[in-house]
This record gives sequence, C-alpha cells and structure tokens, in this order.
Amino acid sequence: MENKIKTVTSINQQGTKVFAVGVSGVALIKENSLEYENSIHLQFDAYDKDGKLVGTFINGALAVDYF
Repeated sequence: MENKIKTVTSINQQGTKVFAVGVSGVALIKENSLEYENSIHLQFDAYDKDGKLVGTFINGALAVDYF
C-alpha cells in the first residue's frame, strides 16, 4: 500500500511554501526522489486534477505529512 502525501512544506531563508492536496488546485502530490550510491535527490511534484504539473520541490529542508 502506497502512503498518500497530504502536504509538503519547503523551509528556507525566504520563508515557507506549501503544496497541499485540496488547496490551490493541487489534487495529487507524488514523491519522485532518486537514490544514488553517494547521494539522494529529493523531489516532490504537485499535480492538478488533469495531471498537469503545478510545481516541484527539489532538495532542501522539507516537511512531509501523510493522510
């Protein structure tokens, strides 16, 4: 069973930005991270109800909440 992501919050010097299911047209958030031998590429993509990419968080301080 796959865990469904409810929100992803990016935290940086400019402040915070949030992708949340049900807010601002976001219908789905998917983790598309990759693991390499010496590093990890963190990526979370937010999509609308038509499957169009709304935005992406790549690497950085992130807080992830699940349903």
